[in-house]
Amino acid sequence: GYVEALVAAGLPLKDEYIHWYSKENVEEDLIKPSLWRGLNECSAAFCFNDSLALMLMDHLNHKGILVPEDFSVVGVDNIFMANRSDLTSFVHPGQELGKKAAQLIISMIYGDKGHNILFPPQLISRNSVKNLNTKE
Repeated sequence: GYVEALVAAGLPLKDEYIHWYSKENVEEDLIKPSLWRGLNECSAAFCFNDSLALMLMDHLNHKGILVPEDFSVVGVDNIFMANRSDLTSFVHPGQELGKKAAQLIISMIYGDKGHNILFPPQLISRNSVKNLNTKE
């Protein structure tokens, strides 16, 4: 979806817009100059989980960058601290996902063919995203 959205908006796909992290080095990765060079050209970051999004928001704050006025941040998982920090987050139906996965595994053990199941995420909209479609 990311690439398709960029193409649809007529925006370039640049490697510096995507940053990969290992869970062990997240704090170190957040202070790398290469990350901040890429972010300087962006208006928002979509983080792979809320913990990373909250760390990014903290680093932005220390740099004097206001969320959402100057930069928008979105996370995934809707953890407790996301609500307390006003972080916009996507949440997936974890219990339903686990139940369906178990049912699918059991059916495959009995010879059924596996299949894809889509679980649309729910957006929990808070105050970490600026609406770019309104005039200030």
